[in-house]
Amino acid sequence: MKKSIDPLGGLLVMEGVLSEEQLADVLETQRDGFAIASVAYLLGYATEEELVRTLSRQVGTPGALLERCIISLHNLQIVPREIALRYTLLPLYVDAQHVFVGIADLSDPGVLNELAIITGKMVIPHVTLQICMARAIRECYALLDSGDAYWFGALTSIEDLNDPQGMLTPVLDVDELPPEVEAAPLDVTDPNLAVPVNPEDIVSADDTGAAPDPDDEELDLGSGAPLPEPRRILLVDPDPRARSQIADILSPEGHSLIEAESGVEAVKHLRTDAPDLAIIEVMLPKIQGYQLCRSIKSSRRYGDIPVILITGSEAAGKRNRELMEQYGADEVLAKPLNQSELVGRINNLLARPRTPRALEEADREHFEAAIELYREGHAEQAVEALREALEIDPLSARSHFVLGNILQHLERTYEAIDAYEQTTQLRPDYFPALSRLAFLYYKRGFLSKALSTWRRSLEHCDDPEQAKRISAFMAKLMKEMEKRGSGVREMPRPDSDASA
Repeated sequence: MKKSIDPLGGLLVMEGVLSEEQLADVLETQRDGFAIASVAYLLGYATEEELVRTLSRQVGTPGALLERCIISLHNLQIVPREIALRYTLLPLYVDAQHVFVGIADLSDPGVLNELAIITGKMVIPHVTLQICMARAIRECYALLDSGDAYWFGALTSIEDLNDPQGMLTPVLDVDELPPEVEAAPLDVTDPNLAVPVNPEDIVSADDTGAAPDPDDEELDLGSGAPLPEPRRILLVDPDPRARSQIADILSPEGHSLIEAESGVEAVKHLRTDAPDLAIIEVMLPKIQGYQLCRSIKSSRRYGDIPVILITGSEAAGKRNRELMEQYGADEVLAKPLNQSELVGRINNLLARPRTPRALEEADREHFEAAIELYREGHAEQAVEALREALEIDPLSARSHFVLGNILQHLERTYEAIDAYEQTTQLRPDYFPALSRLAFLYYKRGFLSKALSTWRRSLEHCDDPEQAKRISAFMAKLMKEMEKRGSGVREMPRPDSDASA
């Protein structure tokens, strides 16, 4: 019987990192608990960069060179020592929206998804060499106990702290996109895959020159007049039986119930005819209940709407109460719901004084100011104006999309990814945002995530030739990834249950 070849071992030989003799030596030396790449590193057959680059190609996720990293030990507070050791991971870099995590094994996404929920930030995994990460974990927590502020990789020093980009050195191993899929040069406006640099095309333009708007007819935001009686309650739950049970409870109270089975549907109700109160199931498709709640409560336009979050069990409700408070929920109730408790909580919340919501005009003003600033060449100021608009209405797909365009033009890639992700959650059928998001995922080394996003975009591509070109490139990329033995590796968000 022919002996099977380890997939990574075969890839290391194919990439020229190891010879067949060295691979045989590594396999002979390998012991349980040590990955093949770590053994090759210990034996001195390959450098950390060579091995991490090959790992990156195999798993379809960018890698990180620990020898070139500087880790702020303050960030270790978000990952307990025992979790870091158990999952061989560390937070390499943390900013306002992201946690860049180094991790040796990406096969179990659970810990990264949990980290996304706890921090409320996008978690961006970078594959690392197991033996190097295990050593860094022990050194980092020992330094933290000693009162140190930073851990320095072998090839870094305190002088490197002056370079904000020197904190994390990613390894990307992606091929250049072919011309038919690559974004157009900056002086050419491509309606789908390029960054729109013509100020007149900042909201994107189709072949006729018209400007498609991610918000469509929802641009008429209403007058903001006082809400009529009876009080209207938005119920968001994907389970029709659960919605029916809550409807039976609320019917005798005289409330008007607006039902939605997804976060996307709930957003449409919120933007066109905001309710007096929202009841939201935590586990929702597309937009998770956590994120929907946070968007409502952090908004100047919707923030006075009381939100009740519903969790799956009493145990889950107790465990998640602190997290729910982090996302701004007014109440947290566990299934099965107690009828009298639900009615009492609703009546108490509806009795609270409300702040008038008359911010639609301010939202428009900020958006129009952002467009004008961009046309005048002030892209950074335009970003700030759009962020102010999103503070008023975080559920505007239009504002998120235009923000993504400008951030991509400024090469602030991960911020642009955030903005396009928000756009596609609010408008899952909007091809320009989907295609640009796929392009950025690919350029950052998240090959599987890029593929899945391009696949989603094809469902909404109106140009047969464009769809054909994207499909051809996807087929080529999938074939290469199958050859490498790649698996799905995505970036967990606080509102996502996608694989990491």
